[in-house]
Amino acid sequence: GLEEVGLKKNEKGYYNGSEIIGCAHEQQALVFMAHPFHRVTDFNKKGLDIVDGIEAYNSRAAKWRNLNANLDAMEAAIRLRKPYIAGSDAHYAEEIGAAYLDLEAAGNTLEELKLALLNNKRAIIGRATSSINRQRSQLIKYKKSKELAPMKTLLKLGYFTYREALHYFGLGQKPVEGRFTFTEEGINRDDII
Repeated sequence: GLEEVGLKKNEKGYYNGSEIIGCAHEQQALVFMAHPFHRVTDFNKKGLDIVDGIEAYNSRAAKWRNLNANLDAMEAAIRLRKPYIAGSDAHYAEEIGAAYLDLEAAGNTLEELKLALLNNKRAIIGRATSSINRQRSQLIKYKKSKELAPMKTLLKLGYFTYREALHYFGLGQKPVEGRFTFTEEGINRDDII
């Protein structure tokens, strides 16, 4: 674990994000902040300055608390001139490939991939995955821990089932989906999904 490289947890049982990033940089790793606007924290706000790039599309974040989380992340990548990536955040087989990066690299070595992530043109392809899956994950976590699922999780499952039904019938706010490319002028979006 992280203790092996000298990192310690704080009194609440968490690692210091800045220390983790510093440790990763010491090992020549690239650090991309995952879904920074999914749930905004103080670290996410200041952490954007010290990471190498931003996950600008997360398929699970597309239908969660902040429906504009991915747009906010894309805009931050442009504003901060940071490289960007995309991720499915898959917990279930049907979520694999829901978001990915279409990237041009000179070759397939680790160094060529790192250069491509930092410099090359790319496009994000992303579609929202079911918000019900997040609650499914929580229920499985409670089952594995042998605790009863709290009422809050069950209520959220009902709420997100309702929201999914609205999306299915074309009602309610639409999640951000499509093929995205970034320019100095902003975000270009094609509805290819």
